[in-house]
Amino acid sequence: MNYENLRATIIGRMQEFTGIEQRRIDYQDPKARFRAPSDGVWCRLTIETARPITQGLCEPQARIPGNIIVQCFDKAISQTPTVSLVRLADSLAEHFQYWETPGLQCREAQLINVGQVSQYVQSNVQIYFLTL
Repeated sequence: MNYENLRATIIGRMQEFTGIEQRRIDYQDPKARFRAPSDGVWCRLTIETARPITQGLCEPQARIPGNIIVQCFDKAISQTPTVSLVRLADSLAEHFQYWETPGLQCREAQLINVGQVSQYVQSNVQIYFLTL
């Protein structure tokens, strides 16, 4: 799987997610500027790849490891995540964790509470992946 296929596959999976309205997801598309909603939760998808791993001796193949990072935001009431934010993170973890498709395997999901960032409280859902 090449990098463009990887990007398209992960975005396709995120577009299947029904735990939040699609208009509330920032896909970081340079053609369409995203505007954060004035209320409620929203999120931003980032795909972070790491150094490829060579596997095989006779026919070497590069496997690309990395993380799917979904930054989740809600208006800050305090420095702790809101119930809506925690529920969104749980839904995202369930949607991506251990999901497989030809050429890609997602592994465990981790919740990282970032805290207050500007006027938002932020939690990140990070899912480890490996191309096959």
